[in-house]
Amino acid sequence: MILISLLLIVISPIIQSRLSSLRIKNKFPLSIGLIAVIMFFVGIASSILSSIVFLMSLGSQFKCVTGFEGFAVLGILITFITTPTIYRKYNINKKLNH
Repeated sequence: MILISLLLIVISPIIQSRLSSLRIKNKFPLSIGLIAVIMFFVGIASSILSSIVFLMSLGSQFKCVTGFEGFAVLGILITFITTPTIYRKYNINKKLNH
């Protein structure tokens, strides 16, 4: 279950990178802005889902789960970092090609 939680954290940035790369090569119909917005919300939702999956796998022996909320915070932080980074990469590539 821990592996699933970690996978949920990184899946959104991986998908966003792949879709953005396809968009840069003009092989994907959605705009880079729309990809960024969709994956931003997917990243937040998958981070929260990751925390829920992890907490469900712990069982009832844990009474304080404050530290485990770090999964959601980590995932949201990764999403906040990757979204503008990929968007900047697109803009730089766009300027270099024109």
